[in-house]
Amino acid sequence: MRRLQLQLVFVLLAAISVATLSAILIARSIRGAERVVVGDTRRVLSAANAELELQYSERANADTGWAMLPDAARDISLRAVSQATLRSYPGVEGGYSVGGRILGYSYPTHGSGNPKIDVPEAERPEIERTIQDAQKFGRGERVLRGSRDIVVIDAVSQSDHVAWTMKRLAGITDATESRRTFLLISLVIAALVSVIGTLATVIGLRKGIAEIQSGLARLETDFAFDLPVSGGELGRISRSVNRVADTRRNLEAALRRADRLGAIGRMAASMAHEIRNPLNGIRLTMQLLKQKLGSNEIRASDLDLVIGEVDRLNALLGDLLAFQEAPKPVLQDQQLLPIIERCVELLRPQAQERFSSSRTT
Repeated sequence: MRRLQLQLVFVLLAAISVATLSAILIARSIRGAERVVVGDTRRVLSAANAELELQYSERANADTGWAMLPDAARDISLRAVSQATLRSYPGVEGGYSVGGRILGYSYPTHGSGNPKIDVPEAERPEIERTIQDAQKFGRGERVLRGSRDIVVIDAVSQSDHVAWTMKRLAGITDATESRRTFLLISLVIAALVSVIGTLATVIGLRKGIAEIQSGLARLETDFAFDLPVSGGELGRISRSVNRVADTRRNLEAALRRADRLGAIGRMAASMAHEIRNPLNGIRLTMQLLKQKLGSNEIRASDLDLVIGEVDRLNALLGDLLAFQEAPKPVLQDQQLLPIIERCVELLRPQAQERFSSSRTT
């Protein structure tokens, strides 16, 4: 029983460990999938920035008075460049930073029907910080994880300007969190079901084994008792024990019948012996009376012996018919002379018959 409990505890711990490891692996796989998506987005933004940089160089080199143009004119010119360039990159928006000002912003694949030319205010501080990083280190990037989406910002710096792009991975956070939550909830439910199933198995086994133990203890004194039968392996054990108990009851019944038959045989032999002795005495007495009948020597005492033996036979037959147990002997003092005289009277006819036979021969 204790070994079984230890095995069930190990199974329970294994189930909890598997659920925990599965949760960790799922979380890591989801984070890995997210990193893959973000990595692909970074490569797209890097390619877009390279093309923006190339187009900026061509535009600046084509106009000798480019550096003297006001910001408004350069903004319009660069917006046309970014729109033409970023149209090949769905979901990507971006522009340039010249002299610390964001110019040429566009989002050609916005999908609203109207051209989007205003920099998103929510992400503007992070865009400016990314541009500053690019100015310091030649390149800057940001990955912003919001409650509903992930925003990736990339910037590359040249001597007098910075090209930057941004892409919003809308819904990826919600989908990731929903998937993660669903899988974790599923694992928790599976672990709980495993724990509950293991506990139910332990409780059922303890209860079933306790019933079998108490039933076996009762069978030691109550041979007619049967163990309660339930389902499962313990039910098969109970049925096997009940079959063994039934076989035991049948064997004991057969032994009791054999004992009764043996007792009846012993009683019959004892009764035959007890009846034969009075019959022998009666027969010898009647033979003696037959001899005395011709000489008229019959005495009343001769008939008393016959009557006494008949009464003895009647008492024996009465005990036999009533199937009564022989009364327990009562020990008390007895006179030996009456017993000896009784024996002499019983043996007298036999002695006289042998004496007469010996004289004749």
